[in-house]
Amino acid sequence: MKNIYVLILIVFTASLIFLGINLNSSSDIDDTQFYPLWNSSVVENKAGLNGIKIYDKAGQLIIHAQLDNNIWRMVNAANYPVDLNQVSSWYKNILAAKNIEPKTGSADKYFKLGLDVNSDDIEERPNLIKLDFEQTQFEFYLGNVASSAKGSYIKLVSNPQTWLLDQNINLPEDNIDWLNTSLFSFNTKDIKSLSFESVEADQAKQSWTLSSSQEPDQDLTYSLSLIPEGYELNNQQKIIDYFTDIKSLNFESVFDYDTELFSAPNILIKIELLDGKNLTLMAKQQAEDYYLYIQSDDNLKQQAWHFKISEYDYGRLNKPVTYLLSEIVKPDVEG
Repeated sequence: MKNIYVLILIVFTASLIFLGINLNSSSDIDDTQFYPLWNSSVVENKAGLNGIKIYDKAGQLIIHAQLDNNIWRMVNAANYPVDLNQVSSWYKNILAAKNIEPKTGSADKYFKLGLDVNSDDIEERPNLIKLDFEQTQFEFYLGNVASSAKGSYIKLVSNPQTWLLDQNINLPEDNIDWLNTSLFSFNTKDIKSLSFESVEADQAKQSWTLSSSQEPDQDLTYSLSLIPEGYELNNQQKIIDYFTDIKSLNFESVFDYDTELFSAPNILIKIELLDGKNLTLMAKQQAEDYYLYIQSDDNLKQQAWHFKISEYDYGRLNKPVTYLLSEIVKPDVEG
């Protein structure tokens, strides 16, 4: 009988210990789970996102991305396709961010968090972000990063309450940050031939062609149609370097194609690839700006735009034929 009482006592004690552990565990739960989610409507409608607008601190629209026939386009960059990796990463950041600490609800204290839209100092104002969905719109202000460098301050446009998030919300500085600025995807080893024409105001017209040949199990080798006297083509690497310069071109901004601008290009480059596809590059200098237009067999949609490129990239295109050549060194002749 005594053993039964002992057993009951052990079970009862164990139950109390178990209950105590669970009560303690409950008290350790992060209180943030009880805060209403700052982005609840975004989470509920996340699959229906069809527009993003981001304004800088001065109120200028820097990002206007819109879903158009299942393609994300940058409306304020000639409707050029958006880099989906950039948009997706940013949107996941918005969805994952949790409000972990309520801050002030008084408008006269917003300035401490970088959330005062009426601040005399533009740099102290917040960014405005608008997310468009099929059935609703979500708007919020993004203020400073916390002094700990962990978490951003935000305020919904429709609510005076401010919050500290558990992570930083980073913003692009310009619409170019959400565009893939690379222009070409071909492999430099796949160039079969390249013809070059250049008409510069301060230079004589240049015209030359690189043609390839290939021995079994060997890389392509190139010959040049016109070699000036005193030069020779003895370094194939210079040709590959020129191809690499072309392939690595990036644009700085994009515009709807202007046929008049390219009616008389300064540079005309035609490239034939081993698979039979062709590309035509037209480059134009206008005052201090440089522009590029591309015609391509495998990217007809790209032909709706032309691009502004840097002076440096324009120079990489506009190589004199002597760039590919080496001067012939005449042997010394002793008298």
